[in-house]
Amino acid sequence: NGRATSARHVAYELAFGSIQAGFEIRASKDCNFTCVNPDHLVALTRAESSRLNGQHQLEECKNGHPFSDENTAHKHGKRYCITCRIDWLEAQISRLAEGPAVEPEDNLPDREPVYPELWGGPQRVIGGRDVDEKFERRFWKKVDRTDGAKACWPWIGARDANGYGIFDVFNNKNGKKRTQAHIVAYQLAVGPIPEGHVIDHFRCANKPCCNPAHLEPVTNEENIRRAHRRKPRCDYGHPHNEENSYFDPSERRYCKACRYMAQLMQLKRAQSGDGPVPILSREDRFWAKVDQSGGPDACWPWQGKSRDAKGYGFFGKDRVHRLAWELEKGRPIPEDQTIDHKCREKSCCNPDHLEAVSAAENSRRAAPFKPSRGEPTEVRFWAQADTSGGKDACWPWKGESVILWDSENRKTVNARHFIYQLKVGPAPQGKWILDRCGNNKCVNYRHLTLAQGRFAQSRRKPAPGREQLGLL
Repeated sequence: NGRATSARHVAYELAFGSIQAGFEIRASKDCNFTCVNPDHLVALTRAESSRLNGQHQLEECKNGHPFSDENTAHKHGKRYCITCRIDWLEAQISRLAEGPAVEPEDNLPDREPVYPELWGGPQRVIGGRDVDEKFERRFWKKVDRTDGAKACWPWIGARDANGYGIFDVFNNKNGKKRTQAHIVAYQLAVGPIPEGHVIDHFRCANKPCCNPAHLEPVTNEENIRRAHRRKPRCDYGHPHNEENSYFDPSERRYCKACRYMAQLMQLKRAQSGDGPVPILSREDRFWAKVDQSGGPDACWPWQGKSRDAKGYGFFGKDRVHRLAWELEKGRPIPEDQTIDHKCREKSCCNPDHLEAVSAAENSRRAAPFKPSRGEPTEVRFWAQADTSGGKDACWPWKGESVILWDSENRKTVNARHFIYQLKVGPAPQGKWILDRCGNNKCVNYRHLTLAQGRFAQSRRKPAPGREQLGLL
């Protein structure tokens, strides 16, 4: 009939007639899989065949490994040998990791910057400041344009932790507002960025580059997709090539070797007796990070590491107390309401301690518990700084967050910045507060000093011989 058929099916049909739809032909328990003796064959439904699957399996795999409880795994109703699977995964990871990395394809369009005709000319207001000749001169003097119009124009000023140039739109007299240098370059030379778009280095993928001919506004999803395609290797060093890559429906690239490594770790855990890692739903993963040991009437504190500056826990992009309320009620929070902690514990996820109220009511309830309590900022600072070790020891910050509410200036400030400016003096423009003791919770102003931009963000001890402020 022009199609392939199992030999057992053919033997059964020749002996007993056609097979009814929905039935499968299985060999008897004491027979092997290659037997085609009609007397040893039986027709079973698919459900019965699945239930009897374990009775028809061999004691060893084809490579001689025993099918013990520690060496057996099931997937899609089939049994396989964990040892053989581990050997196969290790061979695949080794083969894929040794493959050549494919450099990003140079298939970017070769075009000149014709954007002013499309977007209406350069932008004259950036970050709330009018663009004048002084503003442009201050910006472009930090851009190296010596290699010509088609080459990259690297930013020679300060850069952020990701490698992008940063530019102060305002000076100290008018406040301070920073933005990325390539965004300012596009706005100065081309025009406003379309709403919902970000600037992509579509031609060079060089983060410090400020050449408007290398910049293009794209959606955030498209920018992420391009960034994944430009990377020659994944975060674990596996090459991005055709054999080691697969793409999801949104064309986002993934690494096969990394996926095999995750499967390998899971199988080794199962082989050691710890059992495979369970696949939990989002709700189960959430409640697994909530401490409910105190009972139904006690607070259920959030045990996850993700928290914001105010002390609220985060699960993905959701605040945990809001997510706990929605999971308990089975419906989203009304648009005109927010969730209030009746227990006043920000990390609590007990639904009995949560209530949906209006924003005005929430503010009224929280007013008596605000950290200011009418006390000066300095008084509240010393109440949260542990100075028991003496003037030369570290003063660990006892609060949940190092963010302190400055009641005099009506704004939030970093506790270390506050004590440094209080005891030492204001930090000059472009400087950061760095701990010399290596303890990022220390607020002893004798251990704090000034460092430049990216060095301060690395939170490392300065190299020997680097000039530092003396101990006060």
